[in-house]
Amino acid sequence: TKALGIPYLGSIPKKFTQNSFKEVAEQIYFEIKDNKLKTLVFTAALPEEGVTTTVSGIAANMAAKAHYKVLMIDANPVNASLHKALNIPNREGLFEVLEGKVPFENAIVAIGPHLNALTAGKTSLNPATLLESHKMADLIKQVSSRYDAVLIDCANLMESKDVLSLAAHTDGVVLLVNESKTRKQVAKSAIAPLEQKKAKIVGAILGSRTFAIP
Repeated sequence: TKALGIPYLGSIPKKFTQNSFKEVAEQIYFEIKDNKLKTLVFTAALPEEGVTTTVSGIAANMAAKAHYKVLMIDANPVNASLHKALNIPNREGLFEVLEGKVPFENAIVAIGPHLNALTAGKTSLNPATLLESHKMADLIKQVSSRYDAVLIDCANLMESKDVLSLAAHTDGVVLLVNESKTRKQVAKSAIAPLEQKKAKIVGAILGSRTFAIP
């Protein structure tokens, strides 16, 4: 991450267990506490880099260890997968809330004593338009007042500009870098639009940790 010029938040091994997220969860916890952050967008440079797994793993650890009230939001309309990771239905979720079809309270799913999830749901409208709307900004303000931490699972930077929209409404962006396939130049190109928008990049998590990025 030195080569990318952003802070290092920890790593997750290729063969992981739930305990593998402990170190990263603690680092995210201190970032949130020390810098008064609440809403974080998680993304990656490329597809299939394990963002959903990382979000759910970190959220579960934070809720269990820090007793933080944590909300996970699936804001990835193209590849919604938080519901699969948590083994819950994807019926009414974020996009139904943004369309005004369902109240936020009715769409929340309790995963544990301190852990809730808002799945993506479905929409026939342009999801990118909904994510950059004032309704999304209002929703983020609403959840910020109810939760200690809000972790948003977002599409990768290579295929979507949704992260740029969400970064404008949230406290920071966390980048997942898969060491086994993401090269430095690819990662640098991916985060360049975030830097141009002056988005706060909290740091990078190295996934599939087997060797250093050349």
